[in-house]
Amino acid sequence: MLVLQTPSFISFQTALAAIDVQRCILLHPCKADLYILLCHYRTTMKQIPHKSSCVTQLVSAALHKIGRNARQKALAYCLLNQYENAADILLSDTVFKPKLDNLILLSIVQQKMNKFEAAIISLRRGLQLLKPSSPKYPWPLKAAEIHETIGRCLVHLKAYDKAIHSFTSAIKINSKSIKVRNVHFSLDLLYSYSSAINGKPNGL
Repeated sequence: MLVLQTPSFISFQTALAAIDVQRCILLHPCKADLYILLCHYRTTMKQIPHKSSCVTQLVSAALHKIGRNARQKALAYCLLNQYENAADILLSDTVFKPKLDNLILLSIVQQKMNKFEAAIISLRRGLQLLKPSSPKYPWPLKAAEIHETIGRCLVHLKAYDKAIHSFTSAIKINSKSIKVRNVHFSLDLLYSYSSAINGKPNGL
């Protein structure tokens, strides 16, 4: 039987994987790699877990074993709440050879640091990697998720008109995303209200 790999299905699989890792941590609480793997799954779900003293010690020890793996190092620093270090590693890693997963992780870290403009830049770089080779080819569904996240960053910056544009782009790629459509509708009302009060559009 063919199973469609929709974003919601993939998110469900990721959540199950995170639960499995948590069970492994209960059995092997001294394995730092498991904490880093859990952080990987949670950042995929845009949930960076809080640190504890034991996690801090374990992950700090694991940093010496990771070597040059930029993503794992960044995840470890995220677990330690050292977001500046995580961002620096990911920025250096994505300068010449950008990878989509690392750019998305970088944007998550930047959002945790309230650097929404920087997060938007990282996400737009990710969109360039997903851009179809020809206009006749459709954008992958992942691009809709990125447009949605860009829209949410723009909301934080109070750039409501640009946020609406980003949500519109997400809907064009994935019209079945009810979440995006609901946010777009709410923002449309807010934008209309703001324009009526100020007499001009909001934006950056």
